[in-house]
Amino acid sequence: PMRRKDFFQRSVDGLSTALAAKLAYQLPAGLELRRNVGDQLVLFCRIDPVQHCVAEDDICLLRQLERAGICLQKRRVGVALPGKGQHRHGGIHTDDPVTALDQLAVEDGFLQFFERAMEEYHKMERYELRTIRQDEMEQGVAIELACFPPNEACSEKSMRERVQYAPELFLAAVDKETGKIAGTLNGLATNETKFRDAFFDEISLYDPKGENVMLLGLSVLPEYRGQGIARALMEEYSRREQKNGRKQLILTCLQDKVEMYKKMNFRDEGISASTWGGEEWHDMTRKLND
Repeated sequence: PMRRKDFFQRSVDGLSTALAAKLAYQLPAGLELRRNVGDQLVLFCRIDPVQHCVAEDDICLLRQLERAGICLQKRRVGVALPGKGQHRHGGIHTDDPVTALDQLAVEDGFLQFFERAMEEYHKMERYELRTIRQDEMEQGVAIELACFPPNEACSEKSMRERVQYAPELFLAAVDKETGKIAGTLNGLATNETKFRDAFFDEISLYDPKGENVMLLGLSVLPEYRGQGIARALMEEYSRREQKNGRKQLILTCLQDKVEMYKKMNFRDEGISASTWGGEEWHDMTRKLND
């Protein structure tokens, strides 16, 4: 088979040799850059021929890109069956009977897209997104108090109760270099569909089997801002809760944060009934499952 370096230097004809080599060596083994029949640059991902899904190593990269806000257009373009000879996948001919490809992204400005994608990917590699641990409770409390003004911050008691009783809904971005929590996103599951301020301080409203999640705080410490951590937390949280069968995420935000949450795929439902902290809030929702 053609070596990856040679493949990329030939398949991205028209690009500089230096850039073609950079693409070849930076892309993980399962991802390939090709030209389709329309001469568009396309990012493809190999599909496991047995499980018919993206390989686990590639899933890690794709999730990192999604967390960083890189929109990947996913579309199944063909599943090859053993013993059928030549197969065509999105304009790509192959004689490998067990190869299938998903078309992940077609971008007019693909090179700029790719540069940004890899920059964000490597930036987020520094952090581990995981459920908060009980011994990190005080860090979770401290981040809430550091990131919200006194009239908006939840009480220390409420934050401790969320870590204690609903840790699976308390996501943390942990700096791998220091072990310090850089940011958090937490909430409570419920069958209610309208946000009310009682969720901020009444842990008794938590229903582990609830079909919705009321998001109660997205926080990133000042020294860690500007790196895409907030978006990464939201995308990982959404992925988890979609997998858990939740229907939607619900939150409230101030007017100056509405556009930020829209970029995270939330819909502005208008002025909220919430009067938390004496402020005027917007209700925001993000659908996960029908």
